[in-house]
Amino acid sequence: MTCVSYKIVVSPRYEALSEYVHSIPSLPAESLGTVIYHIRNTVYRTSVHGVDIVTKQYRVPHLLNRFAYAHLRPSKAERAYSYALRLQEKGILTPEPIAYICEYCCGLLRRSFFISQAVDATDADRLLAAGGDNRQQAITAMAKTLMALRKHGIVNPDLNPRNVMLDAKYQPYLIDINRLQFGADGGCDSKFAEHFKRIADDLPTTLDIARRYAEMAHLDADSIAAIAQKQWLNDHKG
Repeated sequence: MTCVSYKIVVSPRYEALSEYVHSIPSLPAESLGTVIYHIRNTVYRTSVHGVDIVTKQYRVPHLLNRFAYAHLRPSKAERAYSYALRLQEKGILTPEPIAYICEYCCGLLRRSFFISQAVDATDADRLLAAGGDNRQQAITAMAKTLMALRKHGIVNPDLNPRNVMLDAKYQPYLIDINRLQFGADGGCDSKFAEHFKRIADDLPTTLDIARRYAEMAHLDADSIAAIAQKQWLNDHKG
């Protein structure tokens, strides 16, 4: 007989959704909502009791990580939930965390889910590509994101324009946050400078963001642009 167990944590602010959250592991995929993203992981959007929610189902990890996430370190879903709370404590916008679910089978992590409140927003990538005022607002929003990360000593290895969502007022929300590193040095040391590797898909936009960031941080724009260019080129060789 297969032994399956669950770790389910629901935010006290969303107790009204607790019954639904606990039902998620038994629901067929089509009942989780409309698929809004599906590459490695699958993201669904739906409405429950008048609350628009997003459910991210992580793909089942390979065997070693299934053991590690069960016994050695928190799963991606648990980190996404706890890191969202830490960002909120620091005043950094991210979708409101609702719950996370870890499903274990034979002592190994199998499926995991992170549930958050949906945000009506557009990824920065689309606005950067739109040109005009949208592009300028997106550049400023990406620079603000760098400022917030620097201020609080956070490194985000997954920072890119698809993981920053902008609302109607161009306020940036961080998503895909399970790899954040807290307690890093600020400024533009080597670790922080790595944010420029993928902060935009092209070099001119990367340099525009770097210069806007330098302006906000009262740093030398040419120096920051040079650092950004080096990081971007090193990551886009060939």
